[in-house]
Amino acid sequence: MRDTLLNVMSYQSNDIVLDLRQSEQEREQSIPRFIGVILRQAIRDSYERVELSLVESLPEATFHISCSVKGRKYDMSPPPRHLFEPVVVALCNYASVPYYAKGSVEGKIETVNPASSWLLQSEDLRKHVVLSKT
Repeated sequence: MRDTLLNVMSYQSNDIVLDLRQSEQEREQSIPRFIGVILRQAIRDSYERVELSLVESLPEATFHISCSVKGRKYDMSPPPRHLFEPVVVALCNYASVPYYAKGSVEGKIETVNPASSWLLQSEDLRKHVVLSKT
């Protein structure tokens, strides 16, 4: 998957910069496209924070995405549960964070077209990831 993700990224010095223009490759690949949609919407709607979490509930866990702007929290339509792990792996790759890391992690995601900067933080990558606009 890392090779696939590299096709939608460009490098500036040693940092990874995610180009949010929809590329031909992105149109064919659901995870980069899904992440691009989330980030473009977050930028367009001036979200300060995006939280992705896997919420344990009966009969099975659900994938929740919530966004915060001006202190108000909004829930997005829940995507299919099976997308949580590949989305987290891709975000970790974009932020130069090992997706298999245990405990507290932090990384930075830069975008262009439109330009933005996000801080990725998590105490447990298997359950919760926070993107905060910097």
